[in-house]
Amino acid sequence: FSQPCKWLQEAREVASATGRVHTLSLLQSPPANEIVGEMRPILLKGHERSITVVKFNYDGDLLFTCSKDHVPSMWRAESGDRIGTFNGHKGTIWDLDVDRFSRRVLTASADATVRLWDCETGECIRTFPHRGPVRGVAFAEGSQMYASISDPFVEHNAQISIYDIPENDSPEDYPET
Repeated sequence: FSQPCKWLQEAREVASATGRVHTLSLLQSPPANEIVGEMRPILLKGHERSITVVKFNYDGDLLFTCSKDHVPSMWRAESGDRIGTFNGHKGTIWDLDVDRFSRRVLTASADATVRLWDCETGECIRTFPHRGPVRGVAFAEGSQMYASISDPFVEHNAQISIYDIPENDSPEDYPET
């Protein structure tokens, strides 16, 4: 079982991960002015359990990964160096999204929460509780809102939620739903 590859817009890099491997291979092709050859692999090691999501930021210079080890990570796409981790979830991280300018990151977890993180510091800005495990999360255009989808749990049905998270407002002032 292999996760789909994510191609960078310039089609010079591709990231892939497998469901049974805890590492990520980042393949880089040579710049257009160099002799065409094989892609150079960079192996990113850091997760202790299976990788669930791999995403580039908008500019393609950062790579974000999630796994079943509860700890999302941020990497430099060019070198494969891990910049940092986002610590706090107590369950598998199923999805993540990064805003257009790589200032904020959203993570969706089996611990029935979505967390909003400061990309620069790794600090959790706000935790949004849900009624069941959260399988997906996505910023809206402009990154002032996000949507999440949570699984059915006990007597609660599956739910799509939309949250206002204006970047210029204090996280304590964000509405609940």
